[in-house]
Amino acid sequence: MKQGSNTLKQSERIQLIPYSDEYLPYFRKWLKDDFSMYMMFLGPFTDEQIDAWPTAGDQITLLVKNKDGEIIGFSDFHHFKKETGIAKHGTFIDPAFRGRGYGKLTLFQSIQYGFNELGLERIEVAVREENRASKKNIESNGFVFEKYDPEKKKYHYFINKV
Repeated sequence: MKQGSNTLKQSERIQLIPYSDEYLPYFRKWLKDDFSMYMMFLGPFTDEQIDAWPTAGDQITLLVKNKDGEIIGFSDFHHFKKETGIAKHGTFIDPAFRGRGYGKLTLFQSIQYGFNELGLERIEVAVREENRASKKNIESNGFVFEKYDPEKKKYHYFINKV
């Protein structure tokens, strides 16, 4: 895969690239997928909220591009606190591309980006109890279990920079 000038991180199978408005149609599709948004603790969204979402507040959004040049998902850092070096992270892979290892690669590349490029010291993630694939992905990327919230039925994990 040829690395473009706007590539932030890459492996043989994926590239993380910065968000720009040309990718907004993907978010309009993805953020209207009720099941995916439920699993990510998001939504429902109005069209105006979707248009603002990728660049809202303290959020840093990266797109995931596969080796065929297809945009297959996104990775985002939110509740980003530069002064403490802590951010929460989310990964989304388009349902048509799930089950192929893209989520694991995206999370791995995102961790490296967060620590090495953003200067993070700690990355936190949360996952719904029923999202077993994501939970396995999080654990296989070295995140440490922190707590379980029985009311919201979600697990909280973190990884510290070493």
